[in-house]
Amino acid sequence: MLNLHGLSWTIRYLFLFLPELTMLLPLILASTSTQRYKLLQSLGIEPAAIKNPAIDEIPLKGEHADALAVRLALQKAQAIVAQCEEESLILAGDTVVACGQHILPKAESAEMVAACLRKVSGHRIHVYSGVALVQAKDGAIVRQAVNFSKSWCKCKPLKEHEIAEYVATGDGIGIAGGCSIVEGGGAFFPVVYGSYSGIIGLPLYETKKLLVRFGYFPTAA
Repeated sequence: MLNLHGLSWTIRYLFLFLPELTMLLPLILASTSTQRYKLLQSLGIEPAAIKNPAIDEIPLKGEHADALAVRLALQKAQAIVAQCEEESLILAGDTVVACGQHILPKAESAEMVAACLRKVSGHRIHVYSGVALVQAKDGAIVRQAVNFSKSWCKCKPLKEHEIAEYVATGDGIGIAGGCSIVEGGGAFFPVVYGSYSGIIGLPLYETKKLLVRFGYFPTAA
């Protein structure tokens, strides 16, 4: 016979000590990046909303690339807090590319794409991908956490015609370092080490760890 009294106390125990498992908060993606959206979907997550965080992404004086990636990811998530009408989780990411001690910009023009490619030609570049998760309620931060991945790629020596052909595709516009390994630019990097998902915008291992920590369990992850 089923012991309903014992079952009742078991349910009460779960609700008392595992409050984060009782409700799945809506998840907001603080990014308009198509790649981050697709990567999030690969975890089985469809964001409740997609919002564009408008922040200043200029590095601070002496700021290292990894610190910049984490700071910008957190600031992007925090920028959306005031827009939350209900308790929500806000996920944001930022990718920073460095060649030596030089942080490469997000290329905003064909000229910038070409300049970035000439800079990395024949060199190893490091890619830091920061991810931040913020829980917001009533326009305030309840809790927040960050993580990041570090990867590197070796770019082959590039000829001017290769740079010109890539610039003509327009794929490097809006990309940190001026080149995406998802599109044709992937042919420039014979060696890639680390988090592939981090390189293209959202480190999935680190992202899932944050989601699990906050009690968000993707159905397909």
